[in-house]
Amino acid sequence: MIMLNPSEKEQFSILIVDDESKNIQLLGNILRNEGYSFEFATNGEGALNWLESQLFHLILLDLMMPVMDGYEVCSRIKKKPQTSKIPVIFLSAKTDMDSIVRGFEMGAVDYVSKPFNQYELLARVETHLQLYLERTRLQRASAQLEQQNQLLQTTKEKAEAANKAKSVFLANMSHELRTPLNAILGFSQMMSYDQDLTSKQKERLQIINRSGEYLLGVINDILDLSKIEAGKIVLNTSVFDLFGLLNDLELMLGQAASKKDLQLSFHREPDVPQSVHSDQGKLRQILVNLIGNAVKFTEKGHVTLNIKSPSATSLLFEIEDTGPGIDDVDRIFEAFVQSETGKREKEGTGLGLPISQRFVQLLGGEIEVETEIGKGSIFRFQIKIKPLVVSNMPTGQAIRRVIGLKPNEPAGAPPVYRILIVDDNWESRQILHELLTPLGFEIQDAENGKECVDIYRKWHTDLPDLIFMDLRMPVMNGAEATSEIRRITGKAHSPVIIGLTASAFDEQKDELLSAGCNDFLGKPFKSTEIFRMIQEHLDLNYIYEDDSVLSEKDQEQKNHSFFTETLENIPQEWKIKMKNAIENANYHQMLSLAEEIRTQDNLLVDQLIKRIQNFEYDYILELL
Repeated sequence: MIMLNPSEKEQFSILIVDDESKNIQLLGNILRNEGYSFEFATNGEGALNWLESQLFHLILLDLMMPVMDGYEVCSRIKKKPQTSKIPVIFLSAKTDMDSIVRGFEMGAVDYVSKPFNQYELLARVETHLQLYLERTRLQRASAQLEQQNQLLQTTKEKAEAANKAKSVFLANMSHELRTPLNAILGFSQMMSYDQDLTSKQKERLQIINRSGEYLLGVINDILDLSKIEAGKIVLNTSVFDLFGLLNDLELMLGQAASKKDLQLSFHREPDVPQSVHSDQGKLRQILVNLIGNAVKFTEKGHVTLNIKSPSATSLLFEIEDTGPGIDDVDRIFEAFVQSETGKREKEGTGLGLPISQRFVQLLGGEIEVETEIGKGSIFRFQIKIKPLVVSNMPTGQAIRRVIGLKPNEPAGAPPVYRILIVDDNWESRQILHELLTPLGFEIQDAENGKECVDIYRKWHTDLPDLIFMDLRMPVMNGAEATSEIRRITGKAHSPVIIGLTASAFDEQKDELLSAGCNDFLGKPFKSTEIFRMIQEHLDLNYIYEDDSVLSEKDQEQKNHSFFTETLENIPQEWKIKMKNAIENANYHQMLSLAEEIRTQDNLLVDQLIKRIQNFEYDYILELL
């Protein structure tokens, strides 16, 4: 043990308790010569009085004293919290084992026999003072550590609260931004199908759609970065067609390259597998960001993607361009940082590369950059994969416009499919209405979960085949409504429920699935996603715009049969009024009469109004 230095000894105060003055004088001289300060008492009562008024670091206590012996004094010292920690050394001529053991039982830390040896006494005093000093230091360090732990815990709780508040804010902002975007992108897409649009109108619609898609990309980038910071980004691996993904990207990015007269080419080595097991979504976003940047900043020359397979469990991607090069390459992977070239373009958020780097790291790699000012850049990264042997895997298919449902397919299909749309946002409901009604679906809607459950209870035997259920709604949210529907009829007999969410967080998607949803869609959704999901869950087949399944004659015959059969259920009085309106060429009355029977057959009214607007009066009179 390290010996005490003079300055440390001066800090200590020792109490000598002995009924013999010569012993007090001897002990005092020994302690004074060593630099210790001390006080003394000639009996137990005096010792206890000293302890009431002054702090001592060690007590040298005689065992045999009149009135109150050392055992009693030690016992009282140890019973008081303010003095219980002071070390006590017994001094006694009694050397029998019982006396020594009793002294330790009273709380003493040591026992020195009289007559004592000066050096032995000093060694024991210094040892226990050193122990006292170390214990005090440990207690102080422990108190500081406890204080730091409390501070860290408080900081952690504040950080968690801030992170939770941030997540709630992002979830709310995601909902508030994606919901109107759903309407913008949805209606602009449906309007683009109108054959009567002028070229100028089509161009303006394309601008609206591109701007909406760009805004959606910015929102997604910010939310992705937030999820990365919160540690909520995870891999969603699956088996997918790599060749199909590359074909889609080449087709999509090739349009931007061709507008700038750039040569965009994809090259893959023969040993690159077609089907792989990885996260398709993240790989797609990485390639879109890197190739998109290359096309954006390259004014002439080429952009080339090379794909290699260094091993059976890895893929290497290289994106090479003949652009201006990157001046501050060391900072391009920092969030919100843009190169000088990016600043000149005045586009982007500075988030694409940081997000891509994090995604590549999740996939087991790292993005490396080679660049030369005025000549171009190469972005290179490698990811881990699980190769699979799958032959004749279909590649990406061109998007085809759905215009109807194939009749009587599959066998045993209902005469009409019923769909319930549940969303508190009118625009979101209206998009689905306008998308699905022309195809022949019977649509009903609800503004919240409670209204949905009430409609479901009243629908009796004619239950909906499918429900589109928004998650965030007043009164009763989508998860609660889904659980209630499953409780009412049991999952085996319940309709297909597809959850809709404008949130970017997986927790809300998990909430929908846990409540009993069969699937979910994120907002803003594309019409192709809606059609794919309906087809997948209802096992029906579509008629596409480019199909030869129905010729114009067949389609007209089908429409004629539909009108004939449906109008049989309409009251004769209404038919007479409609005939009179047509014969009098009263356009507004025709439309008003059509709306009167909307509650009886929504699809019939839509088709009838279309015929009225096209002035097909003779056709309608023939049907009546």
